[in-house]
Amino acid sequence: MNLPQKEQIIISGDSHIYVVEYENPGKPTMLLVHGFPDCHKTWSKQIEEFKKDYHVIALDTRGVGKSNWYGSNEGFVLEEVIKDFAAVITTILGEHGKVHLVGHDWGSALCWRFISNPEYAKYILSYTSMSAPDPYIFAFWFRDMWRTKKMKPLFNQFRKSWYIYLFNFLPYPAVDFVFNRNILLRELIRFHGMERDDPYLYRDFKGDGYFQIGLYKENFRSIINNMEEKEPPFMPDIPIHVIIFENDGALEKEACSFCGTIYPQIEFSSLPIKHFGLHSHAHLLNPIINRFIQNNVSIDAELLVE
Repeated sequence: MNLPQKEQIIISGDSHIYVVEYENPGKPTMLLVHGFPDCHKTWSKQIEEFKKDYHVIALDTRGVGKSNWYGSNEGFVLEEVIKDFAAVITTILGEHGKVHLVGHDWGSALCWRFISNPEYAKYILSYTSMSAPDPYIFAFWFRDMWRTKKMKPLFNQFRKSWYIYLFNFLPYPAVDFVFNRNILLRELIRFHGMERDDPYLYRDFKGDGYFQIGLYKENFRSIINNMEEKEPPFMPDIPIHVIIFENDGALEKEACSFCGTIYPQIEFSSLPIKHFGLHSHAHLLNPIINRFIQNNVSIDAELLVE
């Protein structure tokens, strides 16, 4: 089925969010949220597959791709960014709209924050997470690794997070300059699993750096402060699926699987792929995403009956 692509700009406070939509009447809605250093086009192989059986929506997060953002640096804070997701859902589907949410990397971290907010959890039928746990769960994982003396995963995560320290140490202009050197980013992305002949590798990353770097710079402090919290974040009673990329060069798999010790209702899958496996191994990844959602798509039917 060759469904037409619909494009629009949705206003969300100081943000103008670019949204791509493949309307598919009567089908469940899937909302795709990209990570770093990406835009909605990173989902091209998922969109091509899923638009046949879903009403697919993909967005550029504020300040990235074709989305604009006109606020202060406070707009980088996770709790501010996720307001855009609610605006997209309610604008397209109405106040009672619901979606199957799928996130990768920073998109996954943002989606964890979205579903753990009771005000927004009502919009979610299911959630599929890849390559990032809830950033506020990291504190509990760190403490557990330290308490049980499992130092190797902890050390490996600190080693893999080198770029986070760089982003927080250097001022915005310096990091933005480095980020916008396309050739450097392309080599880094190839190292993390994208093939040289992938067309997405050659998109122009310039202009995306400032906001995406801000996610690291403005949220690092709040995540550190959260390490004093005694109770884990609220988690709604919805189906949650964590797909672990076992060879992810940016994230230890134990950091993702740990959330299962806190929230036992989470379902896990694993694939021996790298960080950009949604490009290189879409043929393995897409069926896993689809199977989980289809197992929970009956929720849509119940809502339609109501």
